[in-house]
Amino acid sequence: MKIIVFGGAGFIGKALLKKLIHAGHSVACADNYITSKKSDLDSSGIKQFDVDITDKKALSSIDFAPDIVIHLAFPTSKCNRSPENQFEVIASSGMLNVLNYTKYTCNRIVYASSISVYGIPKQTPINELNEVNPILIYGANKFMNEQYIQCYNKEFGTEYNIIRVSDTFGEFDKRSNAVNNFIKSYIHEQPIRINGSGNQIRTFTYVEDIAQAFLLAIEQMNNTHYNVASDYNTSINNLVDCLKLEFKKEISKTYYHTVDDERNYIFDCLKFKNDFGNFERVGFHEGLKRTVAHLQLTTA
Repeated sequence: MKIIVFGGAGFIGKALLKKLIHAGHSVACADNYITSKKSDLDSSGIKQFDVDITDKKALSSIDFAPDIVIHLAFPTSKCNRSPENQFEVIASSGMLNVLNYTKYTCNRIVYASSISVYGIPKQTPINELNEVNPILIYGANKFMNEQYIQCYNKEFGTEYNIIRVSDTFGEFDKRSNAVNNFIKSYIHEQPIRINGSGNQIRTFTYVEDIAQAFLLAIEQMNNTHYNVASDYNTSINNLVDCLKLEFKKEISKTYYHTVDDERNYIFDCLKFKNDFGNFERVGFHEGLKRTVAHLQLTTA
């Protein structure tokens, strides 16, 4: 198939492009490269388009006729360091531009949403029937985009799969989050900052496993949404213990009280597995080893 990936040069995009090429697909990457460099991307066999999804005219100039659109574009790593409202524009008009591009090309899209649409879950494990009630603007933007997609399905027959991605980690992740921050604390031998008690449960999912889910999700459009998360759940305190085993040393911890970070995220991904099969090929522990090794080489 011919597949275009918006945000293909990003964190998840890099891993996905490799899988798509390896699977024999004809692939294009559309990105504005604000969180990456063209040189970071192994461009072998990939058509590249330097476009911003907020620029409708730029999207119309893309010289590629896809069978499926995969939309990953959202510069999460820069969300806290950019002008006010910039990312609301990407989430709103940018999403509509991608949907219009999809409508006039293949009318089939796989969209990267987020587990943040659930907000603070009232029960776990979280399945797709859980209440959607985001508490972050990021999660609200993601859910708004899900609604846009469903409207395009009703009005224009756009076929879709929505993938609600869990906490993703792995090499080339530029965000400030628990996995990256804790690993860097071990590398620099600095105290680890933990928000909340550390007993809150998270489901960290390795980036190659997330990419595998997207690879599977292009097989058929089911016009629904799916949770995609690891089978392995762990507390924040246990994440620190896992890193202690990797580094073979202990680092002091400092705890900061916060209500929001006491929420637990444990997922039921049976819906996806029933439709597409198992996507987790690497898993948490091996993924953590690879991430540690990468950051040891690249962290100054």
